[in-house]
Amino acid sequence: MTSLNVNHIAEHARSRLVTVGLETLLLDVAQRLSGPRINIVVVCNADGTMAGVIGRTDIARRIGSCAGSACTTLAADLMSRNAHHCRPREPLSEVLK
Repeated sequence: MTSLNVNHIAEHARSRLVTVGLETLLLDVAQRLSGPRINIVVVCNADGTMAGVIGRTDIARRIGSCAGSACTTLAADLMSRNAHHCRPREPLSEVLK
């Protein structure tokens, strides 16, 4: 039996990948999360490396305390910094654990 690695789903995963910069306003992140099948946004440093993630729940929790379009919270202020990640050669069975 052949074990599937992360790279077997990479193309599909990239089609659903949404990234923003650290200085992106929370309202812009919320707009990106409103798309179909988008549940998480990856926040990237200027060099393109992952700095953290923001999910729909994070947005809902914070947006409730914002004053509508006057919300000036940045992605960097809300993101979870300890996001787990995987490499293309890792077995999917291990990643899913």
